[in-house]
Amino acid sequence: MNSHNDGKILFNSLKWTFAEQVLKQVLSFSIGVLLARLLSPKEFGLMAMITIFTGFSSVLINMGLGSAIVQRKEIDREYISTAFWVNIAFGVIAFVVINLCNPLIVNFYGEGILSKLIPFVALNILLSSFSVIPNALLMRSLNFQLLFRINTFAILLSGVGAIVMAYLNYSIWSLIVQSLLLQFITVILLWTFSKFRPIFTFSTAKMKNLFDFSIPLFGSSSVTYLYRNIDSLLIGKTLGSDTLGLYNKSYALMSLPLTNINNAIGKAVFPSFAKMQDNKSRIKNIFFYAISAVSLVAFPVMTIAAILAHPIIDFIYGTKWVESAPIFSVLAIAGMIQAVSSLNGNVYLAFGKTKLLFKVGLMTNVFFILTIFFALQWGVMGVTFGVLIASILVLPINWYFINKILLSNWKNYFNALFKISLITFINSLILYAVFHKTIELGSSWQIAIISLLGLCLYISAYELFKIEAYFKLKDLFKSKFL
Repeated sequence: MNSHNDGKILFNSLKWTFAEQVLKQVLSFSIGVLLARLLSPKEFGLMAMITIFTGFSSVLINMGLGSAIVQRKEIDREYISTAFWVNIAFGVIAFVVINLCNPLIVNFYGEGILSKLIPFVALNILLSSFSVIPNALLMRSLNFQLLFRINTFAILLSGVGAIVMAYLNYSIWSLIVQSLLLQFITVILLWTFSKFRPIFTFSTAKMKNLFDFSIPLFGSSSVTYLYRNIDSLLIGKTLGSDTLGLYNKSYALMSLPLTNINNAIGKAVFPSFAKMQDNKSRIKNIFFYAISAVSLVAFPVMTIAAILAHPIIDFIYGTKWVESAPIFSVLAIAGMIQAVSSLNGNVYLAFGKTKLLFKVGLMTNVFFILTIFFALQWGVMGVTFGVLIASILVLPINWYFINKILLSNWKNYFNALFKISLITFINSLILYAVFHKTIELGSSWQIAIISLLGLCLYISAYELFKIEAYFKLKDLFKSKFL
């Protein structure tokens, strides 16, 4: 099977996931901008303090059971219902544990108001347990069009509710209501439009089969969650809610395009890999094609964001957020590194190698956590550079194990990334020089000039250097939409 056909398979799955992610990005970005202008960094910092702890409950509730549903070749109603009831049980446990830990979380941060907020966030976790299996079944059937509609509608309604409450001076409560509405609407729509209905049955044997796949994945996800949030945890504890608000908003802004690009491709890649798990050669072709596709978009976006950090923060969020510009700039560079490793997990999952995923994740994430602890002595910027350095150093470790699974080698990565990396380096130097020549023009003009020039430079370079993934995507786009 040639790589052009593999590209078509991937593109067919990507069409709706990209549509969903683009619209989600526009909606989330617009809602986030309005809320940032209506609220302060402290309020976002308080919300982050809670979600650092409660977010782990989301990892517990999923526990890889959704991925197990997607990955398994054959499933029946008993298997699905067993996974569902296990999810609900974990949701109830998480709800109770979070409420019991309420005083401990309040004492950890020294913020009394958290005691009133935590029960509502815990309720949000309980609600989310009802959505995992219906969502996984839609992904398994590649019904991304329905997922697109559900997620878009939920984001829109919850965002409008939050904006209205923020405008009416409900402060932090507007963010609480946004998270509750998002989850509640998503659950209602998934249950309304999906065909999933659980039956009152439970199989211990099938639960064991589920756990054989999902427990190592849960372990890996837990360690990954810790490393991705240890920076926020330490900043909130030592530097306070205001600094945490600035850091988290910078991270969220950096992650917005990155997450949408990766999620769109990841949602399509994992189910596609799972359906062709017996054809390792084909998966290898699509995997490196996907890495090139991610870097084609992520590298230009992140480098331009890093250069334009101060104008972007000032123009979008306003002057009360400009202290976050240096943080955002460094995190954008780290985002480039994270982009090319974001698809690794799909390979482990497609081949059912969740135990290896856990071991690799434990190794790399412990290193990451130690780096953040060491960097904390230099304050928030020390932590930010720690994220960048650790992201670079763990990259070869992840690639080594992917090569073992796919029987690939370093040359595959070189072919997928070298030309795009070289183009990014050259264009960044040009754009940075132009940026300094346009400082007096103001934020909006700088953003417009650098963005337009960057778009022209990158497209021209992709054409000139004959980047294969670029021409494949271009041809596929023309064949589908033009």
